[in-house]
Amino acid sequence: MLSACHYIYSAWDPLVSEAKAQLQRENTDLTQNNTRLHVQNKHLTDNNTQVMRQNDNLTRENTQQRWEIWNLTDAIGRLRDKASNLTTYSEQLEGQNLNMSHTVALLQRQNSNLMESNMRLQSENQDLSDANFLLRGDVEREAENNTQLQLENERLRDQNNRLQEDNGNLTQNNFRLEWENHNFSDANSFLRGCCERANENSTQLQKENQDLLEQNTQLKHQNQNLTRQNARLELDGQALMSDNARLRLENANLLDDTFRLYQNYLSLDQYCPVVNELTQERLCKTCNSNWIIFQSKCYFFSGDKKTWHDSRSKCQSEGADLLVVSSEEEQKFAFRTSLSVNQESTRVWIGLTDAQTEGDWRWVDGSPVAKDLQFWHSRINGADEPDDWKEINSLGEDCGHLDTSWHELNSWMDGSCETAYRSICEKSV
Repeated sequence: MLSACHYIYSAWDPLVSEAKAQLQRENTDLTQNNTRLHVQNKHLTDNNTQVMRQNDNLTRENTQQRWEIWNLTDAIGRLRDKASNLTTYSEQLEGQNLNMSHTVALLQRQNSNLMESNMRLQSENQDLSDANFLLRGDVEREAENNTQLQLENERLRDQNNRLQEDNGNLTQNNFRLEWENHNFSDANSFLRGCCERANENSTQLQKENQDLLEQNTQLKHQNQNLTRQNARLELDGQALMSDNARLRLENANLLDDTFRLYQNYLSLDQYCPVVNELTQERLCKTCNSNWIIFQSKCYFFSGDKKTWHDSRSKCQSEGADLLVVSSEEEQKFAFRTSLSVNQESTRVWIGLTDAQTEGDWRWVDGSPVAKDLQFWHSRINGADEPDDWKEINSLGEDCGHLDTSWHELNSWMDGSCETAYRSICEKSV
C-alpha cells in the first residue's frame, strides 16, 4: 500500500508543484493588488478628509456672511424707521403756516447743523459701502472655494472609478482562482491521505486566499462608503452655491433699499429743513419748475450760454439775480451742482464784477467780497486770479465766473463780460 501511495505521489508531484507555484504567484499578485488598494484607499480617505475640512470652512464662512447680512438688515431697518418717522412728522406739518420772522443768524446756525448731519450721514453711507465691498469680497472668495471643491470632488470621483476598475479586476482574478482551486480540490482530496505536507500547504493557501477575499470585500464596502460621502459632499456644495446666489440677491436688494432711504432722507432735509432745533419743526419750501432748492433759496443752472449782462437780465426777468456766494457751503453746492448739470461746459457766470473800480470786486447786490470768503483760483507759477488778462479783449476782464475743471474752493476767475458762458440765478423761496 505504501508503494502504491508512493507511486501515485510520484505521478502527481509535478502537477502539485506546478499548481502550488501557480497559487503562490497568484497569491503574490493578490497581495500586491491588496497593498496597492490599501494605498489608494488611504489617499482617497485623506482627500475625503481634506474635502470635508474645506466644506466645514465654507460652512463657517457662510454663517459669518449670514451674520453680516443680518447686521446690514438691522441697520437698514433702523434707517427705514427713521425715514418713516421723519415722513410722518413732515405730513403732520403740511398745511401749517409757520412764522418766517426768524433771524438770519438762527437760519445760518440751523443750516450749519443740517450740513453737519448730512456729512455724518454720508460718512455712515461710506462705511456701509465699505462693509458691502468686504462682503462682496467674501462672497467671491466663497465662490472660488466652491469651484475648488467641485474640482476636488471631480478628481475624487475619477479616483473612485479607477478603484472600482481595480476592484473589478481583482474580483475576476478571485473568481478564476476559485475555479482553479475547485479543479484541484479533487486532486487534493485524493492526495490528502498520502500527502500530508501537500495538504497542509494547500490548506494554508486556501486560508490565505480566504483572507484576501475578506479583505477585498472590506475594501468594496469602504469604497461604497466613500462614494456615498462624495455624493453627500456634492449635494452640500450645490446647497452652498444656492445659498451664495441667494445671499448676493439679498445683498443687492439691501443696497437698493439703503440708497432709496438715503435719497428720501436727503430730499426731506432739502425741501423741509428744520427751522427750530428745540421743537424739530420743519418748514417745507417750494421752488419753480427746473429750480433747485438749497437752504432758504432757489437756484437755476442755465444750459444755454450768454454774456454776463444778458445772463443777469435773464435772471432778473425771473425775479432773481446772478449768484451771490454767502458761505462756503453755498460755494460747494453751486460748484457741485454745476458740474453735475453739465460736465462739458465748465465755466459759469456768477454775480461778481469790478466794472465800477478795477480791483474792487463786488457782488450784484452792491456788497464787497469778504476777505475771508473768497475762492479765487491760484496757480503753481504764481499767476493767480483775478489777473485782468487783456490779450483777447483790451478792456480786460471785469466779470467773475467759476470753473468746474478746478477744485471747488479754488475755482473763481475773472473773464471778459462779453464772453458767453452758462450762468447761475438765485432768489429767495
